[in-house]
Amino acid sequence: MRANWHRAAVLVLVAGLLGCGGSIEGSNAPDGATTTIPCSAMVACACLEASDRCVVRTEACWCPSECDSQIVCICGGGKFLGCDNRPPPD
Repeated sequence: MRANWHRAAVLVLVAGLLGCGGSIEGSNAPDGATTTIPCSAMVACACLEASDRCVVRTEACWCPSECDSQIVCICGGGKFLGCDNRPPPD
C-alpha cells in the first residue's frame, strides 16, 4: 500500500509541473508559466524597467523621479504619455 501512495504522489507532482508549464531547473530562462506584459499596457516605471524591449513616450521635461527618488532632473512637469515597443535594430 505504501508503494502505491509513493507512486501516486510522484504522478501528481509530475502532472502539476507539466500542467503549469513549470520547470524544476534553476534557470532564469522563461518557461511556459511566464507571461510578458505588452509595452502598451505598462505604466511609466515598468516601461523604464523593460527598456530592453520598450520605449517611454513622454512630453518634454518629463522626469522619471517618480520611479527613483535619487533621479535629479533639470526640468520637470512633462507627462508620461505611454509605452511603445522598441523598434528592431537596423
